[in-house]
Amino acid sequence: MAKDEKKKVSNLEEVPQDTQESMLPDTTTAFPGMLAGNSEDLFKSKMMAMWTSIPSENRGQILKASQDADFNLMDYFDKNPGSFIPVRDVLIHNVELIDEETGATQTQARTVLIDTNGLTYSSVSAGVLSSLQKIFPLYGFPTWNEGLKITARRVKTRRFQTINLLVQD
Repeated sequence: MAKDEKKKVSNLEEVPQDTQESMLPDTTTAFPGMLAGNSEDLFKSKMMAMWTSIPSENRGQILKASQDADFNLMDYFDKNPGSFIPVRDVLIHNVELIDEETGATQTQARTVLIDTNGLTYSSVSAGVLSSLQKIFPLYGFPTWNEGLKITARRVKTRRFQTINLLVQD
């Protein structure tokens, strides 16, 4: 397979970690353990784990996206129903969340979508991460220079609510 070809697969979870990493474009910054597994075990390690399509030479943009987003993803779509975000890049990293009832800490994946204007939209929903695991094999890995048109919707499950991403073709 030529280096610039993108390998398409039906289920990223079925692909070994070293193969997943070889599927990434050269501009991708990947840290160990970022793609394998489902949304619950994507980040098993307590150490800082991060995956981003932002080139590593743009460290300032990576740092900004990992610390502070311009919008909460669902707040944005609640205020702008029917709209889409032209997503150019993605950043996924660990955050520690504290359960307000029990006080226990839990490591969760925080996903940040970066649009073609550099605005950032964040979510800690496992549904967002799960959606991206389905989007990457179908649309390739970012960077999407023209912006992949993405919208989000709330989905009620048996126990709680989650967020799914949809692509507008």
